[in-house]
Amino acid sequence: MNKSLKDLRIERGITLDELASLSGLSKLYLYNLESGLIKDPKLDYIGRVALALECDIANVCLAILGKMEVK
Repeated sequence: MNKSLKDLRIERGITLDELASLSGLSKLYLYNLESGLIKDPKLDYIGRVALALECDIANVCLAILGKMEVK
């Protein structure tokens, strides 16, 4: 089972506020991304999150896709 984006963040001991600061993205955007409300995140933003989490971008993509509803 894939980890969620929130799981990856918590595993690294980073708060949502810290992730926002590290990635340069808003806290609201990141919350919505973790919640699966953003259906088409920009690759640049995914890359920023991966760098901030010191995580492979593929793992971040899988975490995001795991929250999205596939139709």
